[in-house]
Amino acid sequence: MLALVPWPRRFLLARFWCLFTRHRLQRVFWELRLHTRAGHLPWVLWTHATTVGVRSWVLCPPGTCSDDFRDSAKEIAAACGGREARVTASRRWSLLIVIDVLRRDLLAPGTTVRSRLAGDAALAPVLVPSQVITRPDDDLDAEPVGPAWPHTGPGGIWS
Repeated sequence: MLALVPWPRRFLLARFWCLFTRHRLQRVFWELRLHTRAGHLPWVLWTHATTVGVRSWVLCPPGTCSDDFRDSAKEIAAACGGREARVTASRRWSLLIVIDVLRRDLLAPGTTVRSRLAGDAALAPVLVPSQVITRPDDDLDAEPVGPAWPHTGPGGIWS
């Protein structure tokens, strides 16, 4: 029954990815030696789902810093099953870092993005990036338009 109703299914799936990411982060910290010399691993304080993936708050033990994690962002993304991992340090406390594991691309063609600015979700404007009309670049081979300098030749080439 829980798999048939949309909101419990989304909640359970988001909770699964949070638990999976938390476990994989702890494992990748050990494998990449992102721990102290005494073997103390960073603490994963909080993990929650976002619209594009999972965000984790990590407390670094003494002897580690955010640069260590930033250098290993690709390995963290691969271990957590994401496209990309972004590591940012807290502005207030240097021992607290935020690791965002991105799994979905909201701007991919065919993806519908709903605005939260409208009060009613059913009436919210919808943007589909693949339907955005762009200007064709027909003028790529045209000569550059600009001031005619006396010491330049045709097309703006120095003579």
